[in-house]
Amino acid sequence: MTQTPLSLTRSEDEEEDGQFEIPVEAQDQQIGDRLSLCQMMTQLPQQDRALLELRYFRELTQTKTAEILGISQV
Repeated sequence: MTQTPLSLTRSEDEEEDGQFEIPVEAQDQQIGDRLSLCQMMTQLPQQDRALLELRYFRELTQTKTAEILGISQV
């Protein structure tokens, strides 16, 4: 059984029952965006690619990322 998603906020023109769809990006769009990002990252210098991967894809802290790369946190 599925439920209609609920929003944390509602605009004035929406129905009062509190249930309406929350727009979600299509999975194929997400895949396309990810492929484009990966392609663009290949054009970056190796250290920049490593920084982005550690910080944003592996979600390491700035301190840990800097430590691994041997650079200043700033």
